[in-house]
Amino acid sequence: MKIAFVYRKFTKTGGVEPYVITLAEKLLDSGHEVHVFCNEWNNKYRNRIKFHKVPIIKFCKSLRIASFAFFSYTMLKKHDYDIVHGFGKTFKQDILRTGDGCHKEFLRYYIKTYKNPISKFLVKNSLSNKISLFIEKKQFQKGNYKKIIAVSKRCKEEIKRNYGVPDEDIIVIYNGIDLERFNPNNKVRYREEIRKQYKISDDEVVLLYVGSGFRRKGVEYLIEAIGNLKNIKLRLLIVGGEENIWHYKKLTKKLKIDEKIIFAGEQPMIERFYAAADIFILLSVYEPFSNTCLEAMALGLPIIITRINGVSEIIENGKQGLIIENPGDIKQIKDAITNLLNKDNRTRMGKSARELACQFTIEKNIQEVINVYNKVLGNVEDTAY
Repeated sequence: MKIAFVYRKFTKTGGVEPYVITLAEKLLDSGHEVHVFCNEWNNKYRNRIKFHKVPIIKFCKSLRIASFAFFSYTMLKKHDYDIVHGFGKTFKQDILRTGDGCHKEFLRYYIKTYKNPISKFLVKNSLSNKISLFIEKKQFQKGNYKKIIAVSKRCKEEIKRNYGVPDEDIIVIYNGIDLERFNPNNKVRYREEIRKQYKISDDEVVLLYVGSGFRRKGVEYLIEAIGNLKNIKLRLLIVGGEENIWHYKKLTKKLKIDEKIIFAGEQPMIERFYAAADIFILLSVYEPFSNTCLEAMALGLPIIITRINGVSEIIENGKQGLIIENPGDIKQIKDAITNLLNKDNRTRMGKSARELACQFTIEKNIQEVINVYNKVLGNVEDTAY
């Protein structure tokens, strides 16, 4: 197959990008031809992938979103591909993967994190959000897609509810991970190294957060919960970038827990940090399906997540981890952390987490994507991965 991917960045820095790159690599290995329409890419892929530079207006976020959607659409009309696969805010494609979920639904939850009414109004009515909603409405209209891939059942229901997309047009494909890279054996290789680097003693329990977008992912709630846990040998390791990092550092000082919190920033080889941790936690106010949760589970870590996270569809509360109903419920977060301070509970749930994660391989994910390609192309038999 001759396949075109449409996504603004192809650099493997985080979010959707690593998945797009992995999917491209696996399709290439299977003999398919892959073209990528993007504005930025890593040159190490140029020998295998044909890149098409989509111009964008970089002046502000809203113009970046709008210009990429417009110019990628006009460029694609000049080419002929078996499959056009979009991964973000783009007007038209054969396959649309909604890795970031439904933007209209996201805004409903995200706005609630602001206490100031003026802030709520400004976020809701920002130009970038208006443009994102406009593009989203277009891309979910019949004729602008052939099939939609949702990363969770919740995501599927949100698209149906907000845009009236027929049930049969949306296929749920959960994320997949590389079980060799994210493996419990990493604890032997990296645990001592990372703990030594950040001066974490062997008897301290390490709670790990991984991700950017601290407001959406509930970092403030997490820090407040840690502030309610006194006289416990516990460290919180926060891995990820954030423009307003000063706000969270100020909060740790206010709560007098700055010695318990480590802001590690963005990190390569993230598997090293899972290896150093004992518990993984993500308190998202909106999360279609977090791949970091699967990665942590594959390392044998019990997880603490919110109900709105699509991962809550595949785990059993109390078996692979614990589910928080309300990300802002500090008492429930505190109780969940306290539960997993018990080593026996961590060991039991961590073992079950690894077993479950082994069912969600990247190979399985890609085979299911190829099956969707074949449905769109009208092939009777699925192409084996």
